[in-house]
Amino acid sequence: MKSIPLCLGFAIFALFGSTAWAKPCEIPVQSMNVAGLKLGQSIREFQKLHPTAKPVVLGGNNYQLEFADGTDAQIKKTGVSSVQHIRYDPDTKVITSFSLSFLDGPMASYETDLDLFKSRILKKFKVAQKGWVQEKNKYTYQCDDYRIEIHQDYGAEHTAIGPTVMVFGQKSTMF
Repeated sequence: MKSIPLCLGFAIFALFGSTAWAKPCEIPVQSMNVAGLKLGQSIREFQKLHPTAKPVVLGGNNYQLEFADGTDAQIKKTGVSSVQHIRYDPDTKVITSFSLSFLDGPMASYETDLDLFKSRILKKFKVAQKGWVQEKNKYTYQCDDYRIEIHQDYGAEHTAIGPTVMVFGQKSTMF
């Protein structure tokens, strides 16, 4: 008999405990965008806006859109120097993650301070303004639907990427 109230109490704690740890997104996933890229955007819609983006399969379940020249004029106007990846789900055909380099563009170089780069990203694009956590050479914002990482390794790391913004949706394998 004592186990029933104990189990019920544990179930209520687990239910409310998981709700307390959930973090709603400051900017809903449908509204959030960096350089015109949006999580959940259909690749067909994206390709209408960026006709030089072509789908490629890089093996396994790695479906991406790529630009022959690293980016296109429309994205470049936002300060992006190259698109590192745009992944999409092969079944739903929607964007699940993307990574953008700002190296040697108008927004950043290897020498640009991480805090300055972050402030430029927050000012220019529709992303969360609060809730960022700094760890080493990056800032991370994570909520229920997506994670954004703002990196600046100053070209010093083994796999130097410089000033980069990575966005991972809930359906991304890297979320």
